Amino acid sequence: MDVENATVPIDKLFCRITMEPLSHENNPVITRCGHAFAKDALHTWLNVGRSITTCPVCRTVLDESRDVFPVYFDTTYEDQSDKIETSNVNGMLDTIKHQYGSIRMNLKRATTELEETRAANEAILRKYNRLIAQMEQKQSPMDGLHFFQNDNTQTCTIPTDIGTISSLAFGPESLAIAGEKTLLRYNPRSWNKLSTTNFEHRTVSLAVDRRTGLTAAGLEDGNISLIDRKGDVVSALACSKGTPTIGDYPGYPSDAVGALNMPGKDDIIAGVDGGSVVHFCLETGQQIGLYGSNLGPIMGLGSNPMGEVFVSSANLSYVHAIDLRSGKVEWKHKIPNMAIGLDLLADRHTVVIPTSIDEVIVMDTRASNRALRRGGSGLSVSAHPLLPSTWVSCGGKGVELHDCDEPRALASTGRRSAWSDDGRLLAIAEDGAVRISNGV
Repeated sequence: MDVENATVPIDKLFCRITMEPLSHENNPVITRCGHAFAKDALHTWLNVGRSITTCPVCRTVLDESRDVFPVYFDTTYEDQSDKIETSNVNGMLDTIKHQYGSIRMNLKRATTELEETRAANEAILRKYNRLIAQMEQKQSPMDGLHFFQNDNTQTCTIPTDIGTISSLAFGPESLAIAGEKTLLRYNPRSWNKLSTTNFEHRTVSLAVDRRTGLTAAGLEDGNISLIDRKGDVVSALACSKGTPTIGDYPGYPSDAVGALNMPGKDDIIAGVDGGSVVHFCLETGQQIGLYGSNLGPIMGLGSNPMGEVFVSSANLSYVHAIDLRSGKVEWKHKIPNMAIGLDLLADRHTVVIPTSIDEVIVMDTRASNRALRRGGSGLSVSAHPLLPSTWVSCGGKGVELHDCDEPRALASTGRRSAWSDDGRLLAIAEDGAVRISNGV
């Protein structure tokens, strides 16, 4: 083998002593017998004190000065298989950019067409719902629904035939209307009657649980009836009336459930006219707590996420704050006139209190002095569920909408009102009927 001026292409050559790849850095050499090694490794092998020096692989006798030759790599050799011309790469990029632009334009066009189609479908759906409502009106003359358009505000009137309406409450899928000893529930989309529930005693207060859809009716005998979506009474909760220290409020027995509140988290809170607040677990029906015993006839309740319950009472003319966690009355504040209701605004700290002289008092419960101001006229109030400073009052001046501006007249008459959960519908109780309008 002629190895004196041998040249080999770069390949997977490695030293048979160190087993490392051969490269220019470790000065590769090749022996007369044709085996390649790193120069330093072979030199060490041949100079370890042996009397006869041989090839590490085949044991051929070697003289380092005569039988070992350097290897010269041919650096001009290259593998062309992975090379891509620059011009080809630029061409491919241009093609990709063009395709991306086309896809983007098509996507934008499709999005526009989708939005137009959705708007058209919504218009068709609104028209369809109006037609359905009109058909249902004709098919259900007993309900006596009357729809009309006035300044783009849809309004319907529901004759109830249940006498004086004592309370209204919206739920996720119904509007509950209480009058005398009857509870009516209506579908808030079609305004078809869903159910009728009759009681042995007069209904004084209402509340609806947003999670389960259960309607709670506070009765004048001190019981709370829970009504399911079908209108059936599924359970009754008995309230302890406490120990009244003043006379019964005229027209309300001392054990009547004068106010109800269902703040969520499986709670139901009842205000008994005997002067106490009762806290129940909705799921089990068990009484959790009984707070206060001489608060006076309770006319209104409002609760916030911090576990505070605000209570207004008649005769004593006080607003009380109760901490549900400790069961203690945190504070009480006297108001100028006898309270006949209470509602908590959406800011969760301002209460509005109608009084017996047809005047609404607004109280900031966070202020150290419980700052009071007069908020117009009203014998009942209903706070908007979302807008933090908006409520409706019903009183001698009719139905008024209150917000940051001057009160705005909504109707000439009305006894009570209630907002839907999303604040889009407002129900106003009149004599023997409920009028529905599109809220604010």
